[in-house]
Amino acid sequence: MNMVLDGMETALKKQFPRWKGQKVNFIRYADDFIITASSEELIRNEIIPLVKAFLKVRGLELSKEKSKITHINDGFDFLSQNIRKYKGKLVIRPSKESVQSFRNKVKAMFKNHRGIPAHGLIRLLNPVIRGWSNYHKGICAKSTFAKLGTFMYWQLKRWAKYQHGNKNRWWIYWRYFTRNHFTDIRTTDKEKTSYRLYRIAYVPIRYHVKIKSKANPYLPEFDKYFFQRQKWREDLAKESKQITTFIDMETNSNSRVSLRRESLKSA
Repeated sequence: MNMVLDGMETALKKQFPRWKGQKVNFIRYADDFIITASSEELIRNEIIPLVKAFLKVRGLELSKEKSKITHINDGFDFLSQNIRKYKGKLVIRPSKESVQSFRNKVKAMFKNHRGIPAHGLIRLLNPVIRGWSNYHKGICAKSTFAKLGTFMYWQLKRWAKYQHGNKNRWWIYWRYFTRNHFTDIRTTDKEKTSYRLYRIAYVPIRYHVKIKSKANPYLPEFDKYFFQRQKWREDLAKESKQITTFIDMETNSNSRVSLRRESLKSA
């Protein structure tokens, strides 16, 4: 599908060049795409027929159920993100459906895993929180992350209260929340392993940079371009990395606990 849609942006730029002032833009991810223009009439009368003709040659059709025309001030959802202009400023945020889906998934995980140790719950939650936040960290999601951080805190308190029904809130606080993270320590004969919940509110926001329209990862002349983009993404990943599992091992020389760097893991 990626290769089939190659050339659509070029066709639009050829038909609607910049100097005409029609402001036609094309944004695409896999087989999903957005086309913006200066007026609704331009989209209905010229752009949609061009897109239909482009797809028809390749044996495809424009989906009526998934396609719609809307004003940017009213906003629309695309790839689980809401795109809308507020007083002339474009703002992209996680869509309400995506946020609610994340909340429902987390709630279900808390409900379905009552009775398991806290470190087991942390290991189940961390991949879900990390994956969702990594997907949305390239847009205006800081306030959403902060609200979800508060949501996670209250879910953790309810879960801990259910686990320790005969304990008061101060006991629960000192047991799990004293390290500014929801933390559980698993002790064995050889080591103590600390499991820490991934803090979604701590994820830094770094805006996404659009891929060049002519760049194709399957062509060798763009290898350097995509290598540089990959390096940039790896640097961002290191910046937002949180250590969620670490091992404390007691040494034979003294009673202090040494933190072994090579033992750092991500849950």
